[in-house]
Amino acid sequence: MLACCEGAILQAEWLFAQFSHDLNHQHQNGMVTLAWLLNAEYPSGYDKLSEKEFKQRRDSLAVQMVLRGARLDVADEDGDTPLDLCPTAGLRKKLEKAARDFAADSMAF
Repeated sequence: MLACCEGAILQAEWLFAQFSHDLNHQHQNGMVTLAWLLNAEYPSGYDKLSEKEFKQRRDSLAVQMVLRGARLDVADEDGDTPLDLCPTAGLRKKLEKAARDFAADSMAF
């Protein structure tokens, strides 16, 4: 969660790939990990990735999280859900599709 919060996308990707995590656990202020990721800004002084690549990887990781079960409807203390924090309409559509795909896959078993 801290890697997502700080915009450390490479570390967040690695942690997501290596460890299981309750993606719907509500952390500080009721935010879930997906919300922290979507709220993360490109870290200033970061030279490992361009801002464009950072956003592409952030968006890809967000979709992966939803495909693994991260819910889009978990509201924080302010009533904001991960969808409310989506930086673009395009990503919002991708996340909604991923949620539908996850639901369909879950029902298949």
